[in-house]
Amino acid sequence: MGSKRLSVENILDYGRIQLNLTAREVVIDGENVMLTPKEYELLTLFAEHPRQVFSYEQLLQKFWESVGDKHTVRVHIGRLRDKIESDPDKPRHLVNVWGVGYRFEGG
Repeated sequence: MGSKRLSVENILDYGRIQLNLTAREVVIDGENVMLTPKEYELLTLFAEHPRQVFSYEQLLQKFWESVGDKHTVRVHIGRLRDKIESDPDKPRHLVNVWGVGYRFEGG
């Protein structure tokens, strides 16, 4: 598992996934990936706190002001996985913590 490195340019580097926090850009396997603002904010939260588990309730409160339910979170996580995972059906980076929520495993 790769460790988070924050460079002078505010880049979180997890090997195949890099986030440029200043430019709000995401590069995966050397290619820019377009994320919606919500996807970017979710990924940034996870990448800034690797291995920290975020519950469905925490994510709903932070990103949807507690409006919605677990399905709202699952849909957005699923869309984000489609963009960042090599195999979204077997996620290696954004993993489910059964019955609790999600955590980011890094590289």
